[in-house]
Amino acid sequence: MENYSKGSNEEEPWDLSKVSIPSIPEDITWMKVSPGAKMRNLLEFALKDFKDKDQILWSGSGPAINKTISCAEIMKHKFSSVHQISTVCYRKVIEYWDPLIDALDQLKVTRDIPTIHILLSKQLLDTTVSGYQDPGNKSVFWKTPYGTPGSNQRPRRNQNRDPNNKNRSDLG
Repeated sequence: MENYSKGSNEEEPWDLSKVSIPSIPEDITWMKVSPGAKMRNLLEFALKDFKDKDQILWSGSGPAINKTISCAEIMKHKFSSVHQISTVCYRKVIEYWDPLIDALDQLKVTRDIPTIHILLSKQLLDTTVSGYQDPGNKSVFWKTPYGTPGSNQRPRRNQNRDPNNKNRSDLG
């Protein structure tokens, strides 16, 4: 690849019909998160809009997935009785690589970028849909395997081990 420089990118356009969440209204507020977007600006608009509307859809792909999830979680924290449906899919991106040597041809690389869609709703959603979370469903994600939520105490290991390794028979 040292003989090529990165050229332009063509991203598959966002299309509401390709979102695999059932019954999304056409007039929904759709927050398409990009990696360079400021969370403060996104949330300011979304929080204001969600006061008047019943649903909002958050979408992000590639490096914007973490920011998309964070925005949706902050919204859920601000509005306590919010239902959620999340789906993960892929979005196509075509990358063009321009040759640095005249004898070479331009390369065209098609990649599938991971994408997440998170629908938040004040109204009850279809609970049978995969990816549904009800408003009170925090126990599954916040519970640690070691006890109560937030607990970082782990079971002790090797309590009877000699710190000077005198009991190790495998060292001969």
